[in-house]
Amino acid sequence: MNKPLPFQRILNICLALVALACLPLLARADLACLAKVECVSLEEKPVSAGNPVEEGAINKTFTKSWKTQYRGMNASPHRLTETDIKDFADMGGNLLRLSFAATPLMKIKEPNTIDNAVFEKLDKILNLCEKYNVQVLLDPHYYPGMNHSPWTMYGSDQFFSDFKYHDLLVQLWESIAQRYKDRGDVIAGYDLLNEPSQNLPLKPGSPSDLNLLYAKLIQAIRKYDTHHTLVIAAPYFYEDSVSHGYCEGTRYLNPALLDSNTVVEVHFYEPARFTHQSISKEEVPVSYPGTITEYAWAGGRTDTYDALRLKQSLELARQFSVKNKVEILVGEFSAPRHLGNYGANLWIEDVIKIMEEFRFSWAYHEYRGFQGWDAERSNTDKADLKRYASTPRLLLLKKYFALNEHPEIKKMPDEKPRAEANESKN
Repeated sequence: MNKPLPFQRILNICLALVALACLPLLARADLACLAKVECVSLEEKPVSAGNPVEEGAINKTFTKSWKTQYRGMNASPHRLTETDIKDFADMGGNLLRLSFAATPLMKIKEPNTIDNAVFEKLDKILNLCEKYNVQVLLDPHYYPGMNHSPWTMYGSDQFFSDFKYHDLLVQLWESIAQRYKDRGDVIAGYDLLNEPSQNLPLKPGSPSDLNLLYAKLIQAIRKYDTHHTLVIAAPYFYEDSVSHGYCEGTRYLNPALLDSNTVVEVHFYEPARFTHQSISKEEVPVSYPGTITEYAWAGGRTDTYDALRLKQSLELARQFSVKNKVEILVGEFSAPRHLGNYGANLWIEDVIKIMEEFRFSWAYHEYRGFQGWDAERSNTDKADLKRYASTPRLLLLKKYFALNEHPEIKKMPDEKPRAEANESKN
């Protein structure tokens, strides 16, 4: 081709400047544009004319991303005291994923109002986390429309069959974004949805369309808060009665939703027959590593599980991360604390080693919550509910917490001073 004439070069430069000036307008695309997000096929449909979320429909201009690798724990806010937060900081953790399953931020029953008392408790926790240099991931966890369990979602929940529950969740996130838009980096991010579950096939544009929901939530939050990182959870899904874990669920997410201030989340409990044994009822113990037959609800497959097998599952999340240039958070992982003699702590360490190799951030489940997961309790005796200053699992977690960076938590330039929070055991 012939080289452009000088005046063409000038024209090209002018057009480029005009395009740059229009970027902020594109970033404020309305829901009419966002509603075009389609469900991504599990055959990995690319972003194209057939999957019409284009650059600009979601803001692609954010520059902030997580500047450190997080290694922390999950915690129930209603249990936390100042002593708990100080102890966690002393352990070396740098992230608490606060999960509001027991005390929802929005009342589950109609009229589904915001629970101001829970928000006030959260305000106090944020103050204390600033004091002890611990960052927080906000996870509402339990929302109207979850009619089976406050701890996890089901594809058969009303939430995925009626748009009114999407609207309520949008209202909740708008309230959170307005309230905390001026809080600084004590808030590491907003965890938009906990453990979504999908029954395939799905109908694009329906209440089961997870990508459509995420588009609405992103739009709602970014109206008020363009600073804090958004964490988008991959789904657990069932296809032809076969279950697929959260790592494989990353294939369902529409990459057009992601930007440089977005993190993708998976949870990891594979195999469930090992990680959930004797949690809700007594069972004959199975050991890791070894050949394990999954629960029927988790597919019923028999496989040999060892570090290599675990890595194969987590590799799916790593591939998604590399392809889409997005960070991964393993927001939950655990095994029963009392099964140390059956390989539970080995499973924990194998998972951590893989996450460290892949440079995933992670949060152990859980800190001073349900006794079955509590790393400070006996690693061999389920009946022993005493907390110990040292257990093999706690030492294991501390070993990796020692790798954490602890940069001073920065406040927003216009963040108002907050009164010192008192210790509370609400």
